[in-house]
Amino acid sequence: MHDDIRRTHEELLITAAGLVPLDSPPEQALEALVSGLNQVDPVAFLSVAERHGLGALLYHLVRHLKAELKPELRLALQGVYLRRRDLSEAQNTVLRRILRPAAEVGLDVLLLKGAALGHLVYDHPHLRPMSDLDLLIHPSQLEQAKEVLSGIGIDVFPLEHGLGGLHRERHLPELQCEVNGLKVVVELHHSLSRPQVPGSRVPDRRPDRALNFELSRGGVPARTLPPEWMLWHLCHHLCDHAVFKIPLIWLLDIVLTARRYYRRIDWTKTAEESPLVVNTLELLDRSWPLPDELRHLLGFSDGPPMTPDLRDCSPPWKEVVRRLGAFRSYKELFFPSDWWLRLYHGLGPNRSAWPHRCLIHPLHMTGRIGRRLVQGALES
Repeated sequence: MHDDIRRTHEELLITAAGLVPLDSPPEQALEALVSGLNQVDPVAFLSVAERHGLGALLYHLVRHLKAELKPELRLALQGVYLRRRDLSEAQNTVLRRILRPAAEVGLDVLLLKGAALGHLVYDHPHLRPMSDLDLLIHPSQLEQAKEVLSGIGIDVFPLEHGLGGLHRERHLPELQCEVNGLKVVVELHHSLSRPQVPGSRVPDRRPDRALNFELSRGGVPARTLPPEWMLWHLCHHLCDHAVFKIPLIWLLDIVLTARRYYRRIDWTKTAEESPLVVNTLELLDRSWPLPDELRHLLGFSDGPPMTPDLRDCSPPWKEVVRRLGAFRSYKELFFPSDWWLRLYHGLGPNRSAWPHRCLIHPLHMTGRIGRRLVQGALES
């Protein structure tokens, strides 16, 4: 029964996510969404909506409709919306405090994921929730970055031991500060590579250009990855975490970025260098159709809709097994749904998945679990 309720909640969220990319969502579709929302338990539904990053977006979608949400759900979503707005303002305050002195000393900071996308592809930054601010710094500038962060009151651990022991080999341990009583977490990344993701090539270079924009409220200049790199990073990041975690907001990030910037991307080059990006977009197109012009550029064909297989149980793996049970957790690892298998291995909706289901995926997961066990043994 619990799984049936969760699936009902996820179906409502998938429907809502499909309305977000539309410039003017049909009022009839929004009212149908409200009708479905009024049938759910507010507390249980809100928990799922927040795990998928859609609480504030839901309220933004339906708050002006004539069809009324039942009061307890409306108040709960409104509360999420206001809390996200306050946290977003605190996070952007920290970004402004970092970017101004960084520019003065020539520090090259690129905003990653939600830190940039909230300003670029969503109506308001607080509609793209973030647990932390992801900033990309060149390894040679980490000491400079430490000085900038220390100057605004964020303590950074000593870097004299080099990069060998850095957390997960991609970013420094989380840094924290407080703004108006709200905790803001900052992660300094020094690498984009994610070697565990199958079906993708890891670039051996950093982007040679950036996408320039301004932060909302304050007009502070900011930079992020160029669109083709942003899509590569978003797809890579999604697949890297897809073993037990696929928040809907991450899928929306990819769809909205592709819709916004597809005319600025060399798709022939992207298909050659980053097939994972094109295959991920083709899979997502079966859930939320992309613009006809983009579908034509990528050669997508019409096909049956495919419903995303969402997961929201994050590692540590011992906690996953405790929550799901050993049988179910290993079933999801080794015998996933067709949609998930295609997403994780970057197959798209049309390629044969049987070699991956029968051989490639089991071997890959066995190797991944083996590396986890070895890593855990070394750390203990």
